[in-house]
Amino acid sequence: MHGIRVLRGEVIMERILVAGGGGFIGSHLARHLYLQGNFVRVVDVKFDEYIQEKYCNEKLRMDLRLWENCVAATKGIDKVYNLAPIWVASGSSLKSAPKSCMITL
Repeated sequence: MHGIRVLRGEVIMERILVAGGGGFIGSHLARHLYLQGNFVRVVDVKFDEYIQEKYCNEKLRMDLRLWENCVAATKGIDKVYNLAPIWVASGSSLKSAPKSCMITL
């Protein structure tokens, strides 16, 4: 079964971070993973409240363009789903984006 590890006979669910978990797709992915029984932490700079019921174990508002926030957000996490967008100003290109930006694939 996906998301389950067994350590010394004990069932352990995965600890998952959904970066961009405040948006439409991220919140729905987080809810799916949460309902499977995983520990889910969502991180975003903005939460749009697409889902009203509880869909994660932890909700953190932080900017993942800052290295120290990335370190804090991933502490104790087994897997990361990165749905946080790269923001580029209108009329500019990725060439002018800061090197610290994350690119969502």
